[in-house]
Amino acid sequence: MDDSDQVYDDEMAILNNNATTTSSISINYKPHAISLFLKNNPKEWLIQEKKKNINVKYSDVWNVFGEPSKINESGVYIIIEGFASCLKCYKTYIKKKDTGTNPLRNHSCFKKYMLEKKQHEQLKNMTSQATTSLITSSSSSTCNFKFNPLSKYGLVIKSTKLTSDEKNKIKEATVQWLCQSMRPFSIVNDIGLRNVIQHTISLGAKYGNIDVNSILPGRAAVTEHSKIMTNIHRENLKSNFAELQMSKSLTIIPDLWSDKFNTSSYLGITCNTVDSDFSHSSFDLAMYKYTEIDKKAENIASAMDKALLPFDINLSNTNVMCDRGSNFVKCFKYYDPLHCYAHRLNNVIKKCFFQNQKKRTTDASASNYITPATTVAVNDILNSSNDEDSCDEADDEYVPSIKLKSKRKSNINTSRTRKTNSSMLAVDHMKLNVSELPIEAREYLIKLKEAGLNDEIKSMASVSLKQSTSVRWLSLINSLQSLHRAYKATKK
Repeated sequence: MDDSDQVYDDEMAILNNNATTTSSISINYKPHAISLFLKNNPKEWLIQEKKKNINVKYSDVWNVFGEPSKINESGVYIIIEGFASCLKCYKTYIKKKDTGTNPLRNHSCFKKYMLEKKQHEQLKNMTSQATTSLITSSSSSTCNFKFNPLSKYGLVIKSTKLTSDEKNKIKEATVQWLCQSMRPFSIVNDIGLRNVIQHTISLGAKYGNIDVNSILPGRAAVTEHSKIMTNIHRENLKSNFAELQMSKSLTIIPDLWSDKFNTSSYLGITCNTVDSDFSHSSFDLAMYKYTEIDKKAENIASAMDKALLPFDINLSNTNVMCDRGSNFVKCFKYYDPLHCYAHRLNNVIKKCFFQNQKKRTTDASASNYITPATTVAVNDILNSSNDEDSCDEADDEYVPSIKLKSKRKSNINTSRTRKTNSSMLAVDHMKLNVSELPIEAREYLIKLKEAGLNDEIKSMASVSLKQSTSVRWLSLINSLQSLHRAYKATKK
């Protein structure tokens, strides 16, 4: 039994022994225990809305908070005095007369409620006159009104049919914009673009035909306003993260990547959260230019502290997921990190095809060919934590193959090679699995690409050969699959 269950049982015993028939009770226990009762025992516990007097003005916090109550032996819910609980997440606070509702205003659910209320009022004021104009014009028109996804704030959208000439003008203007500015065609389906256009149409209905330059902000204005919105959302995230860290349901995923064109490195942090309703969300938390002198573990830790400082994130109360790069492993070794499986899968494939397995032999004569200097070099590779890249071969234990002096004669090797080549010719490569393809497949791809035969192979097999590169994940398996599919055309 963990501590939370023990607290739950102890508090239940206290409440059962002190049950009363009055309209409210006051018992000395912790707010955290009430939150557990509300979550785990909804039949006996609930949150009642604040009873309001129509002649008294109450704070907005009571739209988010209520008063916790417990059912007594008579089946009547009794309010627990001195506490206030969130109607959404059951977070409970102590309510004091000297502090009023100030502690409740710092709760994340209340901040979110106030932000949504403010946005709703702004949009409502901006579109109220446009909505009135649209409704008035509909009385003399046969067009119908309907709500679409863009009218989530109550804006009535007029559904009308444009003429073919009007539609063609819109299409021509859209194509001209996409081609001149080199924008992808999929941008026309972006909900953000359509939302902006809808707002401009609403303003046009209010003010008439106005210049677009007086509506759309410039680059500098957008940049400045983005800073304001960033600060607002960062404060909201700080309060949310504080609660998530209490239950350790916050996970961060750091990663380093390099821009070889600008010769710059960046630290990116992705965030995954699970709230009290078991709702999962994932988003990019931060992206900073990596300014440390190198990518050693201690410097990565310093960069992480700087990146997480604005969000008040403590790694001790946070889950960490990273790759198996030796620098990341050393950086987070005290936080029990989870390691990304994609890096391991990538290295498994590389080992299967292009690396020799470690030869375990008890032959004492073979060890004579391995010098002490070589042993030291191998240990340096295994134990190094100064890797410039945070993944790759450090993902798994890896011992480079060391060539031993061969005592066989060259003519024996030549005959074996000829025998192997003749046996491979008799095999139907179309029936082979990817794992059964020969190691020389990579060399074939390089030669074919240098000879310029890739286009000819694509015209014959409808599949082009893909080359494996170390900077693109899972490109090795894609390379082998392309060779497998286009084997007949390549053989010709």
